[in-house]
Amino acid sequence: PSKSVVKTDAPIVEKMRNLSKPGVASLAQGIVHWAPPDAAVEAAAASTREPTSHSYGADAGLPELRAALADRLRLKGLTNCEVMVTAGANQAFTNVALTLLDAGDACVLFAPYYFNHKMMLDMRGCRVVIAQTDDALLPTVEA
Repeated sequence: PSKSVVKTDAPIVEKMRNLSKPGVASLAQGIVHWAPPDAAVEAAAASTREPTSHSYGADAGLPELRAALADRLRLKGLTNCEVMVTAGANQAFTNVALTLLDAGDACVLFAPYYFNHKMMLDMRGCRVVIAQTDDALLPTVEA
């Protein structure tokens, strides 16, 4: 593995799994221990028959969804904006960090922070500064 991967701390989910007790179900990160509803399984199976399910989609997200979201933003007064649809917050954070940061750059994460964000920055080779927040989760003067 690369030096950046070796120096990256293990995900907290893995650490918690190692500490878990038999019979305790973790709801962390939306990991559930029951099957999805039948309707969801049937919809997923039906989607496999669609030709578009077997190819890569647009990097920035489905064009129709992006256009609809941009229209909604315009109605709210945000004009001249580009919309990217991601699979979740981690992908969005990674896209922004890869676009704006280079190895060696300093960046600030406000505590409490999402562990995946720090892992991504560590792997990018950034110098991460953890800034404390107050009880309302606002940055403190010291930050």
